Amino acid sequence: INNPPTNPNTNSHNTTSQSESDNNNNNNDNNNKKNIIIPMGYRGKYVSLPMPLGFHVIPNLGRIPTEFILNGFRKPGDRLVQLFRVVGDAFNPIGSSTPLQMVTPTIVDPLAALAYVEEKSDGRGRNDILETWAGQDASAAESWAMAKHEGEGANPFMVAVIRGIAGYDMDHASRLMQAMPLSNERGEAIEAVARVLMAQGLEAALAFPLTIQDQSLKGGLVSNIAERYARQDPAGAADWLVSLGEGEIQNRGARQVADALARANPQEAATFVSKLAPEARAEAARGVIPRMSSQDIEGTARWVSTLAGTPNYDRVVEEFVWSCDSRAPEQSAAWIRGVSDVEQQRRLYHRMLGDWARRDADAVRNWVASNDVPEDVQRRFTR
Repeated sequence: INNPPTNPNTNSHNTTSQSESDNNNNNNDNNNKKNIIIPMGYRGKYVSLPMPLGFHVIPNLGRIPTEFILNGFRKPGDRLVQLFRVVGDAFNPIGSSTPLQMVTPTIVDPLAALAYVEEKSDGRGRNDILETWAGQDASAAESWAMAKHEGEGANPFMVAVIRGIAGYDMDHASRLMQAMPLSNERGEAIEAVARVLMAQGLEAALAFPLTIQDQSLKGGLVSNIAERYARQDPAGAADWLVSLGEGEIQNRGARQVADALARANPQEAATFVSKLAPEARAEAARGVIPRMSSQDIEGTARWVSTLAGTPNYDRVVEEFVWSCDSRAPEQSAAWIRGVSDVEQQRRLYHRMLGDWARRDADAVRNWVASNDVPEDVQRRFTR
């Protein structure tokens, strides 16, 4: 919700000079051109709703002539330019109707397009241009990205280059990903490659991670592919993940696949957990517990007990605590004692009991007084 666009009408009660009014109209022209303006009817406020690219040409063909008439037919040349710009924007995929962008699109002169978006739009649209360029000339786009990057961190420009290359040279895209340090940018690149792999076919997507030696990169690809595969075929994704054998790699996709299975059949998901390497079972169990607990708290508690001794079991217990904290708070609180890490246990007591106290402080006070809890927890909730 914004202040209203400048009204093109002027009258004898308006103390704003004509030149000031013209400046305000120019400043608001882009807002009027690209958005639907809906007055809110109070304090001069309005709602600005962005229109899809290309659609804005229709209302603007009426708006611009109307403003021309209401302004006393002033500056016909400026109004004509506005009309041409609106029409140009509608047919320009970059979203600009400047002469440079109209005559030198990305495919002809990517450097000109990149220079323009850097200067005029703070870099917005740069990744799309770079991705297209990489798809046409990978070496040139990669060289530009390397030269443009400054500092020691991950190269943010390389993500778009990898997206552009992945569709036709997956080995090259893989090498570029491996060269990136662990970072959000590397994660974005992995996600982009996984998307391309799945589009190329399930068989190729499932086979590709096996060709990767970098364990971190391999795990990231497995995680992304498993998540996408599980949306289509949870049972198939589960069988694939089990077949990988390596616990650390299974761990990266275990929770997403277990959750997808549990949505249909929690017991089938529990069976899947038992087939994984021990290192991956805790993460997979966390994907099962919310769905299983929503149907059967007591049965879930018994199943969670069977997982005792599993690596990272504390995380399994915490997942169960949060799965029933509002429906069975006494049982949820009692399970916190099963967390072996003393500091994690203490934090969990404070968080879970704090939430419960906001709903029923007396019940929390009585429970704490009747159970063995850390001293600082007891002081907080019994005073």
